[in-house]
Amino acid sequence: MIVEGEFNDGRTSRTFAAYLTAEGDDLVVCDYDDAEVDVAEIDDVVVSSRLGRVPRTFTFPSGSLFTTEDNDGVDELLGPEPPGLALDLLERHLGLIVVATLFTLGFSVWVVLDGIPRAAERIAMSLPGAIVEDISGGSLDVLDTVMFDDSELSGLEKRRVRDLVAPALALHPGAELHFRKGPPNAFALPDASIVFTDGIVELAEHDGELLAVAYHEVGHLHHRHLLRRVIQSSGVAVVVFLITGDVSSFDLLIGLPAVLVDLAYSRDFEREADVYALESMVAAGQDLEHFARIMRRLEGHYTGEGDEGDGPDSGVSRSVGKLQRYLATHPAAEDRAELIEAYR
Repeated sequence: MIVEGEFNDGRTSRTFAAYLTAEGDDLVVCDYDDAEVDVAEIDDVVVSSRLGRVPRTFTFPSGSLFTTEDNDGVDELLGPEPPGLALDLLERHLGLIVVATLFTLGFSVWVVLDGIPRAAERIAMSLPGAIVEDISGGSLDVLDTVMFDDSELSGLEKRRVRDLVAPALALHPGAELHFRKGPPNAFALPDASIVFTDGIVELAEHDGELLAVAYHEVGHLHHRHLLRRVIQSSGVAVVVFLITGDVSSFDLLIGLPAVLVDLAYSRDFEREADVYALESMVAAGQDLEHFARIMRRLEGHYTGEGDEGDGPDSGVSRSVGKLQRYLATHPAAEDRAELIEAYR
């Protein structure tokens, strides 16, 4: 059995017609004058896998290269299970390609929606507090440099609010409340810093509303949401790299789904913090209506729909509302209202 092809000695650019044959455990390449030009044991020769009609290559230890388009001849020469036969079968079998594609897509979706969040939670919750502080230490200082100015609240008002939210902060050792100038907002950093802006203090119409916000932010600390989000975002980037092979090509087609996934993660974290806040408020005997009102007022402030977050009801607004749900970082007010009702 001979396989016809071309030979290059690996030292010059000269290529000439040759044939390959097997003699015992050796592969032998001869020119058409029957002169032996290279020989090596089969196990020492690197044979490329069969992929459709792509030419096969035999790389010899000497660096020489034998190339042939006779794939069937190579399969016959190498035996019943030549390298790459299974891959070649997969490539030529449409049904197997469809099954493999669906499996890959399904597995990728599971990894992104369930696998990565579970892994991120395990990693984040297993980190010692000292390591978390080392990772996130100085975060507020950085934010002060690029985002915030000093609070304009009076010292008396700051002390009043600190005393007010003390029961919530006591649930997380080391939690500390800070005030900064800015529009209505509140957030928690991994180092246990909780920030209230002047705007959120001014937006609240009842002390119970500020306490509800504090419980919510302590919920973020308890579940280490910011740390988990960083880990999950990194995990999504790894999945994108494994699928595309190039993170630098993170264009709109690839980037938009990743952004939507990150927004979904954010909404999940907000719901988790809501549950923590509501459970804590129930345990403390607090009125859950304070939580509902401050959340509606916050949403109304940023959507321009008024105190209760009510807007015009039309086909267009409903469509926009559905889109906003996917692009939102927080659950919609009506979703939060349903959650609150479950705890009443």
